[in-house]
Amino acid sequence: IMSDGMSSGNPVAVANEIKQDSRITICTTLFAVPGASSSDASKAEELLRDIATSHLHYRTAYSKDDLRKFFTASVSSGTNVQIK
Repeated sequence: IMSDGMSSGNPVAVANEIKQDSRITICTTLFAVPGASSSDASKAEELLRDIATSHLHYRTAYSKDDLRKFFTASVSSGTNVQIK
């Protein structure tokens, strides 16, 4: 899942329901500007970390190359994905 982390609903509840199926891994990424800091970005990161299957399934991407690596790792690895 790639998102700006803004939501009017409760995506964590939905994600937790989906995560009950052990065949499904949820990977999330926040596309951010290096060095930018704001409370919205912090909230977005926290939300996306909560949605991901584990902390190993979350990444902040700062460039198109980071984003490409994230999607390649999350889609092609199958189970036990560790985004580096």
